[in-house]
Amino acid sequence: QNQIDACVFTSYHNVNYYTGFLYCAFGRPYAVVVTPEEVTTLSANIDGGQPYRRGFCENLVYTDWKRNNFFRGVRDLVGVDNQKTVRIGIEEDHMTIERRNLLLEFIPEAKDNL
Repeated sequence: QNQIDACVFTSYHNVNYYTGFLYCAFGRPYAVVVTPEEVTTLSANIDGGQPYRRGFCENLVYTDWKRNNFFRGVRDLVGVDNQKTVRIGIEEDHMTIERRNLLLEFIPEAKDNL
């Protein structure tokens, strides 16, 4: 109906609901990215691959070796091709303004559709 390309869920309850994995943030962001084709968790390396072992879906692990790798992972999972505008659903009540701005920095194609 709203032609959303992807939803990025970042709250404990939605990540758990959509994947069966309940994360402990360790000060790092976690997410589940839902597209029409797949559901994938995005987790920090500190978690040792637990989402993959505990959930039913694929998992992409990001490291802290490069600043903001979490947002690079979201961009990869959303599937931006630099040619089109993307519509992304987010949890406004769980995403800080700083993280929202970083998401837009890494996915400028969603500028008017976040």
